[in-house]
Amino acid sequence: MKWISKLDAANYVVTALQVADFEAYLVGGCVRDMLLGREPKDYDVCTSAEPADVQALFPKTLIVGAQFGVVVVVLDDIQIEVATYRTDGKYTDGRRPDNVSFAKTLREDVQRRDFTINGMAARTLMQIHDETDFSLVDHVDGYKDLKAKVIRCIGDPKERIQEDALRMMRAVRFACQLGFTIEDNTFRAIKIFAPLIRKVSWERIREELIKILVSPDSYGGLTLMCRTGLMQFVFPELLECGLGQAFYSLEKLSRFNSPLLRLAALLDVCPERVQMADRLKLSNDDKAYLMRLWTWPYLKDFATKTRAEQIRFYRLPRFEDVWRMYYARTDFGDRTAAAVAVNDLNDVDLNPKPLLTGDDLKNMGFEAGPIFKTILDWLETKQLNGQITDVNYAKRMVPWEFEHYLRDQEVKDLEIGEIL
Repeated sequence: MKWISKLDAANYVVTALQVADFEAYLVGGCVRDMLLGREPKDYDVCTSAEPADVQALFPKTLIVGAQFGVVVVVLDDIQIEVATYRTDGKYTDGRRPDNVSFAKTLREDVQRRDFTINGMAARTLMQIHDETDFSLVDHVDGYKDLKAKVIRCIGDPKERIQEDALRMMRAVRFACQLGFTIEDNTFRAIKIFAPLIRKVSWERIREELIKILVSPDSYGGLTLMCRTGLMQFVFPELLECGLGQAFYSLEKLSRFNSPLLRLAALLDVCPERVQMADRLKLSNDDKAYLMRLWTWPYLKDFATKTRAEQIRFYRLPRFEDVWRMYYARTDFGDRTAAAVAVNDLNDVDLNPKPLLTGDDLKNMGFEAGPIFKTILDWLETKQLNGQITDVNYAKRMVPWEFEHYLRDQEVKDLEIGEIL
């Protein structure tokens, strides 16, 4: 059958496990989001069935975390993660348990989870509305905290955080995503153990930081990072530079839901921004994108550049984001001349047909080589500036440019020879 939605598929998996005489529940974020009236991105299932039982019950499965009892059930193009009840061993690396043991009950399983609002389970999500619904199973008072808009660790917050230091960043992220507050004991535990964030990989820190930056209250999230002491161990440079400009820029960029654009605005306040970006283990493409965004000061003198310089800058990939960065960093009066110049380009052919090509140069008797690029770039500059618009005139001018290029090379060779 073709599944209509992930929710239908998830409820089918739960029902199939229950019919086979196993306990099974939807658990975690999907239950939290449904109670908040939000559409979950994913649906996770926990069950008393062990991985081999799950594999035997469903025709197509993937083992993604055998050591943690996790199997992915594949239904057409929908994947539902199914985890066997478990208890965790010691967390000697401050991130993952050294070992896990299968548990017998849901109560045992939820006690190992991070926050009460993520510890609720449901027999089905079809009709779940509140704590009176027969479907909701809440062993950790998660619904009470959900209604009070509180982020609270399950059990002793000091233990939960020492087990997995990333939970500190997650607490901040949930607070600013949902508009919740962090419960006092949990908040104090984060302040005490903030240095442990250095045990977490930069890739995981980056994921949480990006989610904070694109949350409805990024200002509140960054403020919480400062108040809890996490910022001191993630980006101490931001504390030294001051976050005032970053907050101002992020506010102006709030209508643009671009994670990298917001990250660029955050790091841009610091001279060490390139090193900070490297620390986050970004891809080469993402780093190149940030470097492009940080060319925004160029726009201050944009109106004074030649038309060719303006067009080439405008043609850069994602120029609109460079413009947004400039907008975020400057007052309206400083943008007027640049804005006029940018608007003037709206009616300009940014990629006119070249007057001459490499084949044309060959037909004119030139030998192929590096000189071709030099001549064609020079000719495009003249064309974009409106100085050469005729093909025949271009052909007459090219030999002159070629001779000029050779004279320059002779001078450079002579200067190099004198130095040697």
